Amino acid sequence: MLGSGLIRQSVSRAPVFRRFLTTANNKNVAFAFDIDGVLIKGSKTIPQAQEALQLLNNEKVPWVLVTNGGGKTERERVQDLSQRLGGIDIPEDQFMQSHTPFKRLVDLYKGKVLIVGGDGDDCRKVAKLYGFKNPVIGADIIRKHPSIWPFHRYRREEIEQWADPSINVDDGEPFDAILVFNDPRDMGTEIQIILDLLLSENGVLGTRRKTHTSRPSIPIHFSNKDLLWSNDYPIARFGQGAFKATIDTLYETTTEGYKLESVVIGKPFKETYDYAHNLLVKKFKENQNISSISAKISAPTVYMVGDNPASDILGANGYGWRSVLVRTGVYQDGADLQGAKPTVILDNVLDAVKYGLEN
Repeated sequence: MLGSGLIRQSVSRAPVFRRFLTTANNKNVAFAFDIDGVLIKGSKTIPQAQEALQLLNNEKVPWVLVTNGGGKTERERVQDLSQRLGGIDIPEDQFMQSHTPFKRLVDLYKGKVLIVGGDGDDCRKVAKLYGFKNPVIGADIIRKHPSIWPFHRYRREEIEQWADPSINVDDGEPFDAILVFNDPRDMGTEIQIILDLLLSENGVLGTRRKTHTSRPSIPIHFSNKDLLWSNDYPIARFGQGAFKATIDTLYETTTEGYKLESVVIGKPFKETYDYAHNLLVKKFKENQNISSISAKISAPTVYMVGDNPASDILGANGYGWRSVLVRTGVYQDGADLQGAKPTVILDNVLDAVKYGLEN
């Protein structure tokens, strides 16, 4: 069936459902789920989401959540999501945000790091939790230099609440890197500060290097490049990918044609799938009562369930996972799949789980 190309079907047959309930424990299978457009959609919960995860828990089938969203700590996100899914237990080690792999950069960037995106100073809190010693946000810079972007949206009380007065942005110490954790809430301010640092002299704010090159003065990391994402509005909204496109275009224009070198993770990139794969293998061993971390196991067949062909499906296909595209989010029937054809297209996440267990 998998070799027959793209399959469009909805799995809801009760006899088949009963059959795989008795055999799921013997299946070498695991699941990875996107969140927005698969389990939730804006302020609403996808009706079949709770049942889908509960089924996997009952059958002890490993699963992880892999989202290109972020902006809060993993603990906050799983607590909120668990509540929205009727109390389903979501351990932190089964949950991965787009910026979760930034933890690996802590030992690389020990000085100032510009943290971009999220509400208020939430992403600074996440960065500190990951172990970054000197995270700086836009509010810190606006507090000292409000004219760096005179059209900033910060009110005085917000500066007082979010800016850290102990941070001296004029001490001559360079920034080590820029980490875009989440979609910016004040895009104009973030764009200006980012371009200032990319074009600075060795990462020192308020300076400008004399030569142009594709390599910026300091590295910039984007946690995902999703152009669109799904919420309550009937048409998909711009995401971090749109912000990245803006930065790329302005850098190229400012440098008279040099394309910005940057690091991008999140779906569909391999680093994110490596991270998710390791989480799944750990959970699979736990379910099989395998205590040795180094023990060899037969790699499970992994089904990635997502709503975005350009991230969920493209990434899963490239990593060798099977891909299930659902109709509850970004994707609409007839849309261009952009070279990212899934294993199957189904109506919702419960149909996806049934399909994976059956096959």
